[in-house]
This record gives sequence, structure tokens and C-alpha cells, in this order.
Amino acid sequence: MYRIKEDRRVQESARLIGEALLKLADHKEFAKITITDIQRESYVGRATFYRLFDTTDDVLAYLCDRTMDRILIRQHDLNNTDTRSVCQFFIEQWIDESRLLQLVADSGHMDILYRSFRTLVKEGGHDFFPNAKVTAEQEEYIIAIAASALVGGLDAWIRHGRKESAAEVLAIVVSTVEAIHTMLGN
Repeated sequence: MYRIKEDRRVQESARLIGEALLKLADHKEFAKITITDIQRESYVGRATFYRLFDTTDDVLAYLCDRTMDRILIRQHDLNNTDTRSVCQFFIEQWIDESRLLQLVADSGHMDILYRSFRTLVKEGGHDFFPNAKVTAEQEEYIIAIAASALVGGLDAWIRHGRKESAAEVLAIVVSTVEAIHTMLGN
């Protein structure tokens, strides 16, 4: 769990810690990065680290949440009303954040990105599916399934060597969901 307040100094310390983790990941496996490594690289004291984070996984979650929040705000500002455009924008934005995405995939923690998507879309008040006519119960399923499909698509993109464009990744995700729909008998 991380605890980042609106205080400017706290946010600066969290930013330095996040940047240190990304820098360390350029030459060291995530599993081998220690809190001491992060503390040394960031020049943030150990006590400050523990005031803000419990583990290195928490730093990764913080970075994903911050990135996801920025993506959702940008998407909202574009005022897209077409779900396909919104999904493609999401994929494009994460492809632009491929350094963090690669770290998440390499760490084996795509669940952090999934959880970030679900939490920020559902509880953050972001309208990821504009103009969708769904009940509250359906919305929970739609968010969970979309998170799984989009995060899974990004995970596959990383594992396939980052070859496809965002439009191609989305087309693969959509065709896969359609194939599953067909297999289930419409």
C-alpha cells in the first residue's frame, strides 16, 4: 500500500522514488531491486520511503496509478464518445509508456495494472465507456472484462516484441472477444 498525500514535499519524494525504480530497472531485474537500492538512487531517506510505501510493489502500483490517472484525464479532455476510440487511445497511451509497461510485465505484476484500471475507472469517476447504456451491475462486469482484455492485450504486445500498432492490438483484442462470444454461442 502507498500513502501519498497532497503535500508538495511528499509528492516530490514519491516522484523521486518512482524515478529511481524506473532507472534501476534499466539494468537490474525488478525482483532484485531492494528498498536500499531505491533509497540510494533517489536520495530519499529510508524513513521517508517507509512513510510513503511498504514495498517495491507499492512503488510500481503508485507509478501505474499515476499513469492511469493521467491517461484517463487526457481521454476525458478529448471528449471521445466512441468506445473503440477510447480503447485505442488507452492502448496508444500505454504504448507511449512502454518503459513502465515493460517493467510491470517483467515483474510479473500485470495484476497491478488490471487493478489500477478497475479502481480508477470505477471509483475514480472516469467515464471510460461514454454513451454506454448499461445497468450498474453490467457496468461492473464491463469494467472487469475490458480491463482484462485491454491489459491482456498490452501484456501480449510486450511478449510479442512490441511489433503491433495500437490499432492492431485493439483489432486483435476485439476479434478475440468476438471469437469468445461466438464460441459461447452468441
